[in-house]
Amino acid sequence: MNNPDPSKRLRVINSVAPIRVCDNGGWTDTWFAGHGKVFNIGAKQEITIAALAELVRDLVGSASDIVNVPYQHVFDEGFEDTRRRVPDIRRAAEILGFRAVTSIEDGLEATIAWFQQDWPGDE
Repeated sequence: MNNPDPSKRLRVINSVAPIRVCDNGGWTDTWFAGHGKVFNIGAKQEITIAALAELVRDLVGSASDIVNVPYQHVFDEGFEDTRRRVPDIRRAAEILGFRAVTSIEDGLEATIAWFQQDWPGDE
């Protein structure tokens, strides 16, 4: 199995601050400050599901049609889903030092390249 180019992997990994370990091997204040908390990880760039589907289709070179399925055909009557999701990443920035540095396009390109190169196929 081939490994993807390390420089591309590091762009994704480096979006999170390193975890420092004390001389005695104990946890740092960062671990205690974040222990038991939920962190939203994301970027400020919003994208619709339709635009995401088009982007993935284009990046993989597919000619597939994108079929819009009416909301009520997927969810039961009365079910309400969040129609717009924008992560609040302030806690991750404050406690973990998180800052998104990879665009959605670059992240998808790296993910697709990994799948094309390393995912076990039907060979």
